[in-house]
Amino acid sequence: MRFFGDRILRVGVLAAALAAAPAASAQTGTDSDDPRVIYEQATELARAGKLDEARQLYLELWQRQKTYDTALNLAQIAFANGDYVSAAEYASFGLDQFPPSERPRLREHFGQLLNDSQEKVATVTVRAPEGAEIQIDGRPRGKAPLSRVFLEPGTHVFAASNGTDRTTREVALARGNDVEVALAFPRVAPDATPAPDAKPAPDAKPAPDATTPPTAAPESASDSARPPSLRTVLVLTGTALTTASLAAHVGLRLKARGLDDEVAPLRREAIWAVGEGGCAQSSDATCSELADTLDRRDRTGGWVVGTFATTVVFGAATVAVAVWPSKQRTEARMRYTPWVTARGAGLAVERSF
Repeated sequence: MRFFGDRILRVGVLAAALAAAPAASAQTGTDSDDPRVIYEQATELARAGKLDEARQLYLELWQRQKTYDTALNLAQIAFANGDYVSAAEYASFGLDQFPPSERPRLREHFGQLLNDSQEKVATVTVRAPEGAEIQIDGRPRGKAPLSRVFLEPGTHVFAASNGTDRTTREVALARGNDVEVALAFPRVAPDATPAPDAKPAPDAKPAPDATTPPTAAPESASDSARPPSLRTVLVLTGTALTTASLAAHVGLRLKARGLDDEVAPLRREAIWAVGEGGCAQSSDATCSELADTLDRRDRTGGWVVGTFATTVVFGAATVAVAVWPSKQRTEARMRYTPWVTARGAGLAVERSF
């Protein structure tokens, strides 16, 4: 275990120098009021394994002035004695105050000591309204916020107060925990009691809030679940049939045009084979192919005409359904006109829609 050997912060290598010093310097006694002498005596006792006696001398120095070297030596003694909370507290303070001029390996050594201590305790950060007094298990710990509070594993009671409000919270902690405990004061609802002089005006009605838009009436379940009307179904069906018929018309028209393109070269071949008008009395293959192509062209032309007519019918019917007046007609208006002549009298009735 390494201990700081003197006030100029040399560790380890100072042991040989102290061992070679006159015995009188090590036996000056604890009656000396010189912090340097007390520090060297505490370090010698710690190296000799007399940790309790060394701790008393280090604590005497700690009460006079809190320095990082004393804190780190107290941390090592506390860790050796199994007081891991004190070891973590002293090591944390010592590392926070560790001067940059010291050797990096020493900082690493005591950083590892802090890590080993934290593994055996719980580390807590306490959040509360700024300036609130924090108590843990009834012991004052300072003002919020608090960071790196080291506690023994177990259940602890955290409290925060600001003079008028107080809140408490019980938290169970385990070894190695690094948690945050938040404390908040209960919110008090504002006093809604009307002032004594305030009298409500009779029959007064609250003015509407100009910034709040009127709330629309909720849509009833029957409206949202209402099936589409017959008009809608017919229009959609007519549109689909019109589109399909038009597509078929266009496809057949393109096919008929292709057959027309095939007829012209076949007719020329037939004329070369049997002469003009010879196919009427000949069974030549070219004439047969020409006749078949002409038949297919004529039948396709018939389908072209049919699909065109179907498209017109479906389209007209769809438009008619779409623009047909609604069943909800306006109320009929009646006008009555009495009339009288030399031959008689009557009442004329006129009705407009």
